[in-house]
Amino acid sequence: MSVAKKLQGRADLRATTQPDPSEAQGQPQKKYKTEL
Repeated sequence: MSVAKKLQGRADLRATTQPDPSEAQGQPQKKYKTEL
């Protein structure tokens, strides 16, 4: 779970610096699942 939390935190940081294409689509969770 720590890994998933770390990934979420990193994704959050990336989203703040630059909007992710997945977030724009409205399904960022799918991206995380594919990465995992």
